[in-house]
Amino acid sequence: MSYADLSAISKQKVDTMLRDIVEFEGFGINEDEVNQFFEEIRSLDQFRTDDDLRGCVSQAVIERNDLKASVQHEIRVFVSSLLRIYKQNNPIFTRMRVGGLTKLTDTQLFRTGESLHSTLVSVLPSLEVYGVTQATIDSFYTMLQSFSEKITDVNNAVNERNKFTHQRISKANDIYDKLLIYTRIGKTIWEESNEALYNDYVIERSNYSPEPTISEDEGDSGGEGEFPNG
Repeated sequence: MSYADLSAISKQKVDTMLRDIVEFEGFGINEDEVNQFFEEIRSLDQFRTDDDLRGCVSQAVIERNDLKASVQHEIRVFVSSLLRIYKQNNPIFTRMRVGGLTKLTDTQLFRTGESLHSTLVSVLPSLEVYGVTQATIDSFYTMLQSFSEKITDVNNAVNERNKFTHQRISKANDIYDKLLIYTRIGKTIWEESNEALYNDYVIERSNYSPEPTISEDEGDSGGEGEFPNG
C-alpha cells in the first residue's frame, strides 16, 4: 500500500467511524480518539515527499561531481608540471595517489589533493618557471576545501533523507496498525446485522493502484513508494 493510498483509505474510514460513533463508543472509542486518528493521518500527509528528498540528494550529488571533475583536472595539470622536474618513480609521487584518479573515492581524492598541495608548496620555487605560482596553489587549496564541503553536503542530504524516510515509515506503520484495529471493530459491530455497513469497513486495496517502492540509491527517482507493513 502506498502512502497516498493509506491516507485516502484511513480518511475514508474516519468518516465511516464518525457516522457510527455511537456504536464505537460501546467499544471504548469516542469521537476525540477518532479525531486524533484523523490528525495523525494529516501529519503523515505533511511529511516531505520522497521526490523532494531524492531531489535534494540528486542536487548535492550533481554539485559534488561537477567540482570533483575540476579537482581531478587541476591535479593532472599540477602533476604534469611536477613531471617536468622529477622522474615518475621519484618518492614525491609515490606518497601521492596521482594515478587512476577516477577510481579513487571522494575522500581519497580529497586526501590526494591535500597531499599534492603540500608538495607544491614545498617545491614552489622549482615550479614557478612553469607557471605555477602561490596564487594558483592557493586557488587549488580553496577548490579542495569546497570539494570537501560538497562531500559533506551529499552525506548530510542522504542522512536527512534517511531520517525523514524512517520517521515517515514509522508514522505510516502506526496509522496502518490502528486502521486495522478500527476496521476490525467496525466489522465486528455490523457482521451479524448489516452486510452493507460491514462492507464499509473492508479495506479494498485492489481499488488503489500500486506505486514504485523506495530505493536508497543516491539521487534515485520514482514515485512516492510504499511503506513496509502496507
